[in-house]
Amino acid sequence: MLTVWFVGMAAAALVVTPTVVVAFGDPGRLAGADGDLLASGRGFLAMRTGSTDTVKALYQNGAWLVWPVLTAGCGRR
Repeated sequence: MLTVWFVGMAAAALVVTPTVVVAFGDPGRLAGADGDLLASGRGFLAMRTGSTDTVKALYQNGAWLVWPVLTAGCGRR
């Protein structure tokens, strides 16, 4: 069940075009994607997406999972 949930959320990031995502992988490589960096840490970065292709670019840059942030509470200042 947990695997299905993770796969579903990863697929949602490709289908829904979220405005904020959390990408897991090397932040140095992932930072090249189009968008505004919100937070970065060991093995992840959070960013506001810059275009509809941001999620695909994150996967191409080495992300092993891109998680859509579907609630308004995360990433707002």
